[in-house]
Amino acid sequence: MRKAVGNNYPIDIRISAYEWIEDSISFEDVMYFLKKAEPYIDTVQISSGIDKIFEANVHCITTNLEEEMPNLKWAKQAKAELQIPVSVVSAVMTPAMADEIISKGYVDMVAFGRTLLADPYWPKKAMEGHPEDIVPCLRCSNCYHISSDHWNVGCSVNPRYHHQEFVPSEINLPKAETKNML
Repeated sequence: MRKAVGNNYPIDIRISAYEWIEDSISFEDVMYFLKKAEPYIDTVQISSGIDKIFEANVHCITTNLEEEMPNLKWAKQAKAELQIPVSVVSAVMTPAMADEIISKGYVDMVAFGRTLLADPYWPKKAMEGHPEDIVPCLRCSNCYHISSDHWNVGCSVNPRYHHQEFVPSEINLPKAETKNML
Protein backbone atom coordinates (compact mmCIF):
# COMPACT_ATOMS: atom_id res chain seq x y z
CA MET A 1 0.00 0.00 0.00
CA ARG A 2 2.77 2.43 0.91
CA LYS A 3 4.41 1.87 -2.46
CA ALA A 4 1.13 2.68 -4.21
CA VAL A 5 0.36 5.90 -2.30
CA GLY A 6 3.83 7.20 -1.43
CA ASN A 7 5.26 8.52 1.81
CA ASN A 8 3.12 11.65 2.05
CA TYR A 9 -0.25 9.89 2.15
CA PRO A 10 -1.56 8.59 5.48
CA ILE A 11 -2.57 4.97 5.77
CA ASP A 12 -5.31 4.51 8.34
CA ILE A 13 -7.12 1.31 9.19
CA ARG A 14 -10.39 0.84 10.99
CA ILE A 15 -10.63 -2.34 12.98
CA SER A 16 -13.28 -3.97 15.13
CA ALA A 17 -11.97 -4.49 18.62
CA TYR A 18 -14.73 -7.03 19.10
CA GLU A 19 -17.07 -8.31 16.39
CA TRP A 20 -20.08 -9.20 18.58
CA ILE A 21 -20.62 -12.55 16.89
CA GLU A 22 -20.11 -16.13 18.00
CA ASP A 23 -16.42 -17.05 17.91
CA SER A 24 -15.48 -13.39 17.50
CA ILE A 25 -11.80 -12.58 17.29
CA SER A 26 -10.47 -11.69 20.73
CA PHE A 27 -9.21 -8.22 21.50
CA GLU A 28 -5.87 -9.79 22.38
CA ASP A 29 -5.66 -11.09 18.80
CA VAL A 30 -6.67 -7.67 17.47
CA MET A 31 -3.81 -6.11 19.44
CA TYR A 32 -1.40 -8.78 18.19
CA PHE A 33 -2.41 -7.92 14.61
CA LEU A 34 -2.10 -4.17 15.23
CA LYS A 35 1.39 -4.54 16.66
CA LYS A 36 2.42 -6.50 13.57
CA ALA A 37 0.72 -3.95 11.28
CA GLU A 38 2.03 -0.90 13.12
CA PRO A 39 5.17 -0.42 10.98
CA TYR A 40 3.00 -0.26 7.86
CA ILE A 41 0.20 2.07 8.98
CA ASP A 42 0.06 5.64 10.21
CA THR A 43 -3.06 5.52 12.38
CA VAL A 44 -5.71 3.09 13.59
CA GLN A 45 -9.39 3.71 14.23
CA ILE A 46 -11.00 1.51 16.87
CA SER A 47 -14.55 0.38 16.19
CA SER A 48 -16.59 -2.72 17.01
CA GLY A 49 -19.25 -4.85 15.41
CA ILE A 50 -19.64 -5.85 11.80
CA ASP A 51 -21.60 -3.75 9.34
CA LYS A 52 -23.24 -6.49 7.26
CA ILE A 53 -24.21 -8.96 9.98
CA PHE A 54 -27.47 -7.93 11.64
CA GLU A 55 -26.65 -9.21 15.13
CA ALA A 56 -23.32 -7.42 15.13
CA ASN A 57 -24.51 -4.34 13.28
CA VAL A 58 -26.31 -2.86 16.28
CA HIS A 59 -22.94 -2.66 18.01
CA CYS A 60 -21.24 -1.09 15.00
CA ILE A 61 -23.92 1.54 14.47
CA THR A 62 -25.04 1.99 18.09
CA THR A 63 -28.45 3.33 19.01
CA ASN A 64 -29.32 5.61 21.89
CA LEU A 65 -30.15 2.47 23.89
CA GLU A 66 -26.43 1.76 24.26
CA GLU A 67 -23.82 3.64 26.21
CA GLU A 68 -21.99 6.63 24.80
CA MET A 69 -18.45 6.00 23.58
CA PRO A 70 -18.77 2.19 23.67
CA ASN A 71 -15.41 1.64 21.97
CA LEU A 72 -13.38 3.89 24.25
CA LYS A 73 -12.28 1.05 26.56
CA TRP A 74 -10.60 -0.71 23.63
CA ALA A 75 -9.18 2.49 22.14
CA LYS A 76 -7.58 3.38 25.48
CA GLN A 77 -5.86 0.02 25.60
CA ALA A 78 -4.68 0.34 21.99
CA LYS A 79 -3.34 3.82 22.74
CA ALA A 80 -1.42 2.46 25.72
CA GLU A 81 0.21 -0.30 23.67
CA LEU A 82 0.83 1.31 20.25
CA GLN A 83 3.20 4.04 19.14
CA ILE A 84 0.98 5.33 16.30
CA PRO A 85 -1.99 7.69 16.72
CA VAL A 86 -5.21 5.98 17.81
CA SER A 87 -8.70 7.25 17.12
CA VAL A 88 -12.06 6.06 18.36
CA VAL A 89 -15.44 6.09 16.66
CA SER A 90 -19.02 5.73 17.89
CA ALA A 91 -21.20 7.94 20.03
CA VAL A 92 -18.80 10.74 20.90
CA MET A 93 -21.66 13.19 20.99
CA THR A 94 -20.23 16.61 21.87
CA PRO A 95 -17.06 18.63 21.38
CA ALA A 96 -16.59 18.53 25.15
CA MET A 97 -16.60 14.73 25.13
CA ALA A 98 -14.08 14.65 22.29
CA ASP A 99 -11.86 17.26 23.97
CA GLU A 100 -11.96 15.38 27.26
CA ILE A 101 -10.88 11.99 25.93
CA ILE A 102 -8.12 13.58 23.85
CA SER A 103 -6.88 15.82 26.69
CA LYS A 104 -6.83 12.86 29.10
CA GLY A 105 -4.63 11.00 26.61
CA TYR A 106 -7.13 8.21 26.03
CA VAL A 107 -6.96 8.70 22.24
CA ASP A 108 -5.22 10.98 19.78
CA MET A 109 -8.23 11.63 17.55
CA VAL A 110 -11.97 11.14 17.38
CA ALA A 111 -13.71 9.96 14.22
CA PHE A 112 -17.26 11.00 13.40
CA GLY A 113 -19.86 9.47 11.12
CA ARG A 114 -23.55 9.96 11.79
CA THR A 115 -22.75 13.06 13.85
CA LEU A 116 -21.78 14.78 10.60
CA LEU A 117 -24.93 13.58 8.86
CA ALA A 118 -27.02 15.22 11.57
CA ASP A 119 -25.02 18.46 11.36
CA PRO A 120 -22.45 18.82 8.57
CA TYR A 121 -21.28 22.05 10.23
CA TRP A 122 -20.52 20.29 13.54
CA PRO A 123 -16.72 20.79 13.26
CA LYS A 124 -17.05 24.46 12.28
CA LYS A 125 -19.45 25.20 15.13
CA ALA A 126 -17.15 23.41 17.57
CA MET A 127 -14.03 25.23 16.32
CA GLU A 128 -15.81 28.60 16.51
CA GLY A 129 -16.85 27.92 20.11
CA HIS A 130 -20.57 27.46 19.49
CA PRO A 131 -21.37 23.91 20.61
CA GLU A 132 -24.86 25.06 21.60
CA ASP A 133 -25.64 25.53 17.89
CA ILE A 134 -24.76 21.94 16.99
CA VAL A 135 -27.72 19.84 15.91
CA PRO A 136 -27.16 16.61 17.86
CA CYS A 137 -27.38 13.15 16.37
CA LEU A 138 -30.15 11.22 18.10
CA ARG A 139 -28.53 7.85 17.36
CA CYS A 140 -31.89 6.74 15.99
CA SER A 141 -30.27 4.99 13.00
CA ASN A 142 -32.86 6.37 10.59
CA CYS A 143 -29.87 7.32 8.43
CA TYR A 144 -28.75 3.75 8.26
CA HIS A 145 -31.66 1.36 7.75
CA ILE A 146 -29.86 -1.95 7.27
CA SER A 147 -33.25 -3.66 7.10
CA SER A 148 -34.29 -1.75 3.97
CA ASP A 149 -30.98 -2.13 2.14
CA HIS A 150 -30.41 1.62 2.59
CA TRP A 151 -33.02 2.75 0.03
CA ASN A 152 -35.20 4.84 2.35
CA VAL A 153 -32.64 6.47 4.61
CA GLY A 154 -33.01 9.92 6.06
CA CYS A 155 -32.05 11.86 9.15
CA SER A 156 -34.43 12.69 11.98
CA VAL A 157 -32.75 16.05 12.59
CA ASN A 158 -31.31 16.98 9.18
CA PRO A 159 -33.93 17.14 6.41
CA ARG A 160 -31.21 17.72 3.79
CA TYR A 161 -29.62 14.30 4.24
CA HIS A 162 -30.46 12.35 1.06
CA HIS A 163 -32.60 15.30 -0.09
CA GLN A 164 -29.96 17.88 -1.00
CA GLU A 165 -31.50 18.40 -4.43
CA PHE A 166 -34.64 20.03 -3.03
CA VAL A 167 -33.85 21.15 0.53
CA PRO A 168 -31.56 24.21 0.54
CA SER A 169 -28.64 24.37 2.94
CA GLU A 170 -28.75 26.84 5.78
CA ILE A 171 -25.91 28.83 4.24
CA ASN A 172 -27.90 29.27 1.00
CA LEU A 173 -31.19 30.35 2.56
CA PRO A 174 -32.11 33.96 1.79
CA LYS A 175 -32.74 36.21 4.78
CA ALA A 176 -36.40 36.82 5.52
CA GLU A 177 -37.53 40.33 4.68
CA THR A 178 -39.90 40.47 7.62
CA LYS A 179 -40.08 38.63 10.89
CA ASN A 180 -43.33 36.90 11.71
CA MET A 181 -43.87 37.46 15.41
CA LEU A 182 -46.44 35.23 17.04
